Amino acid sequence: MLLGLAAGTVLLVAHGSSIAATSKQESKCASKLTKEVGKLAATVAKEYAKCLSKQQAGKIPGPCPSDSGNAKIAAKQAQLRVVASKYCKSTCSLSQDIECVTSDMCPPVGSGAESCSGGAAGNPFDMHALGFPGPFCAGVLGREIAVPADLGECVSILAVQAMESYVALVYGSSTAATNLSSDIVKCQAAIEKGARKLMTTAFRGVTRCRTDILRGKRTTNPHTCVSDDPKLKKKISRTSKKLRKLMVARCTDSLVAELDVCGAGVGGTATVADAAACISAGIQELVDSPLVPAARTHSALSLVESVLPPDPVCGDNLVDQLPGPFLLLGEECDGADDAACPGQCLPPGDLFECTCGNIPRLRFFASVEGSETDAGWTGLSHNQDVADQSGYVTELSNCDCSAFAGATCTGATSDSVCDVYGYTQPTCSWDLRSPVRCDAHGNNDGLDENSDCFICDALSQNAGAACAKETDCQSLCYDSDGVAGAPCERQSDCPIGEVCRGRCDKRQTCVTIPNGGPLPVNSAGAAICAVQEMRTDIIGTRDIVTGAHELFYEISSRIHTAERTSRPCPVCGGFCEGGQRDLELCQGRCSDSGTTCRFDSDCPTGETCSPESPDCPGGSCQLSLVCGADRASNAAIIGKPCRIELEHPLFGTLSSDCLPSSSRNVSGAAGLRIQYQPATSSPVTLPSTVPCTAPGFELYDCPCPDDGGQPTAPNSCAPACNAGPNFGQGCGDGGEGLATTCAGGINAGRACDDDGDCPGSSCSANPTHCIGDPAFLHVPCTSNADCGLGSCVDACPGGRCVPLCVPSAADPFDGVCAAGPPVYHCSGAAYAGSSCSKVSAVGDCQSTCSNSGAPCSSDADCTSGESCLGNCELARDCEAGGDGILGTEDDVPGAGICVAAERSCFLDPLTAEGGSTLNGLGDPTNVNLVSVFCFGKVANNPAFNFSAGFGGPGRVRVRGVNVPNFASIP
Repeated sequence: MLLGLAAGTVLLVAHGSSIAATSKQESKCASKLTKEVGKLAATVAKEYAKCLSKQQAGKIPGPCPSDSGNAKIAAKQAQLRVVASKYCKSTCSLSQDIECVTSDMCPPVGSGAESCSGGAAGNPFDMHALGFPGPFCAGVLGREIAVPADLGECVSILAVQAMESYVALVYGSSTAATNLSSDIVKCQAAIEKGARKLMTTAFRGVTRCRTDILRGKRTTNPHTCVSDDPKLKKKISRTSKKLRKLMVARCTDSLVAELDVCGAGVGGTATVADAAACISAGIQELVDSPLVPAARTHSALSLVESVLPPDPVCGDNLVDQLPGPFLLLGEECDGADDAACPGQCLPPGDLFECTCGNIPRLRFFASVEGSETDAGWTGLSHNQDVADQSGYVTELSNCDCSAFAGATCTGATSDSVCDVYGYTQPTCSWDLRSPVRCDAHGNNDGLDENSDCFICDALSQNAGAACAKETDCQSLCYDSDGVAGAPCERQSDCPIGEVCRGRCDKRQTCVTIPNGGPLPVNSAGAAICAVQEMRTDIIGTRDIVTGAHELFYEISSRIHTAERTSRPCPVCGGFCEGGQRDLELCQGRCSDSGTTCRFDSDCPTGETCSPESPDCPGGSCQLSLVCGADRASNAAIIGKPCRIELEHPLFGTLSSDCLPSSSRNVSGAAGLRIQYQPATSSPVTLPSTVPCTAPGFELYDCPCPDDGGQPTAPNSCAPACNAGPNFGQGCGDGGEGLATTCAGGINAGRACDDDGDCPGSSCSANPTHCIGDPAFLHVPCTSNADCGLGSCVDACPGGRCVPLCVPSAADPFDGVCAAGPPVYHCSGAAYAGSSCSKVSAVGDCQSTCSNSGAPCSSDADCTSGESCLGNCELARDCEAGGDGILGTEDDVPGAGICVAAERSCFLDPLTAEGGSTLNGLGDPTNVNLVSVFCFGKVANNPAFNFSAGFGGPGRVRVRGVNVPNFASIP
């Protein structure tokens, strides 16, 4: 699944509230409310049915429900207010005579604040944990929720609104019909009876699942309760069949044609079968739908959403979403709520959904194919992927074109060079699109944090002022009518009957824009999970005819140690729960055919995707969209609902909802700063002009200065001959590896690479090593006597021995160490980040297949049912685990054997070339951008700096595509 969606794609509702186990009081509130909503829904359906059946038969006049029916409905609504008043609340921790539904309703106390926790009784309650107030309460109440009864009133109003859609579905315009034949009335009654039973069954099942999630008793995505529960799915299916059976018994095609079923108009639904299918689908949608409201057929509000509010979503006609990973600009408009651009709001499912279509914009998507990043001078962090489908949104201005093919201007233009701007820097939730970043609002410590955005709430006398503690805000005493009085610092400062209100609003957040989802990297003996965020706004220019561009921005990349080599990042579903492979990746199996699957849609018609999977011996495959992560370091996100951003071919389905634990961050709180200064279509270069500082390399030049991290060196290549007949061959690498040194002068004996390093002398003292005797090949020597049957010779006639980096065969801009040393890692594709040793790589393997006795180094070498058993040094620290013996408990299936790989390095000068139509390597639609820069050190992590070579040079080469929201400019 791509981060970007084609126009017309229907999005699922994203539920992120109500995800963690709630308090006892919160879950009790949810349970009580859902029970009463079920009663209210049944009463509404029953009273309409009683009244309409008599009206349709001509026994009573309308309207329906009757006065007595309305009274019964009102009584059920009143009961919801009573239940909420009793169960959906707590008291403030100190001022226990003050009821609350969230801590924001409690008084301050000195530099702190009271909480809605019941004090010593330990009875916390926060309506936000249940999703309240949600997107609808303020609208139906005409005010904010102020007392527990308000919560019940909101639920009761919304539930009745949902049931109005139920009536429209079952009766349509037949609610006004009268004097119908007895057969038609009986058919209509059968439809309602079956529909009500289906509604009750589905509602009870879904709300039981949802409340179990709130209590921490079930791990599943709350909005996929039906599809994730085979028993519930089967029960609903049985009830749907009973609906059809009842309709077949009481209705005929001709009778159905006399009714308005599913609101299709009288005669719009022609057959009993069609009517049953429509009613069944409609009832299930009305109970709980995975579609955004705008995409639903029968009701924008489901019955479940009336009591368990949904998170904001594009398509609910409310501008209520901040920027984030799944909506990079947030919501500028939403359907009817389009004041920002009347009539120009892009709809749900569009790539630029819920944003203004009258602002020319490009969305850039990076592709993992043809893109890579290289970092540091040791070569161990080279040839890493970029996050597939990562990218950003930018606006274009001060240019024009009458027609486009993709993002390429193909029409008339008087100015093809556009100014580019992207709102991508971290900003406070109350200050979006501001030139002021979060940190500048806060403590200016170089980090953009939520605490930078805390401000005094609207009840404070100094509302909007920055705050870190309660005493930064001037609270006031409020009477029961909400009228402010004298200043206060705590409840005891206010007269009886008044409440001290006004606090530091700590619900404000620093909104950061990710650059794609979490990136699992597993190469050259290093497995990590990287999370990238935009650090600055984007500015620059782009030629919409040639594609030439120059953009300036920074990204922060936080590097986390892998949760496990086979799965560096947490995943969104598709992992084992329990058993021998707990938390490893898995796939389900289709219920009949047994083919691999992840969703029911992957299976043949009529089959479902079962979590029973051979991938998870002793456990099951979690197929629901919930986070799977390391239990020791990242338990907080386990079971959190998530949305898939990307399916990695090796490392599962990834999501920004499932981030790695900060405890695994090895790159500092601010992360690594990747400076696109600029990201360009033009050639770029970073020459070595700064003296290196690593011991032994002081006479060499490096591309980046030493900033206090790992002392700088040209690279970590072994010395090799840079010219002459021995070009590329190692110097003295049969021993320690030797470099050319100054022949005399003040730098005599020091490693050098040109004569300028050796004042008063020359860089000409080449090392000598042995040739001619394989047993002494390239061993350092001083005479033939040191070389067995061979000779002691100049290691580099006609050249010098230097840490030589040469172009790789596959890419002239990429470098590899001519003489090594190699990097040793496991051969399994998902285990390339597992290190092993040279001893293992050159070791032997005596293991054999358990039945046939054939040689093997993994189970994959044996026939089905056999195991590979025995000593296998070649697979130590890989498939054979740390003991080097296959068939023991520490084996790592799929890790393969230990192999050697070339060590990467930067050529001098470090170069890269982007693309446009000017050099034939890109165009405005197909982007080819490059950037080179210097990474700074990682603070307080010498081990990371040592491994990667930080501070040191960096290079990014990214290919991707620009997708426009326009067909012409203007």
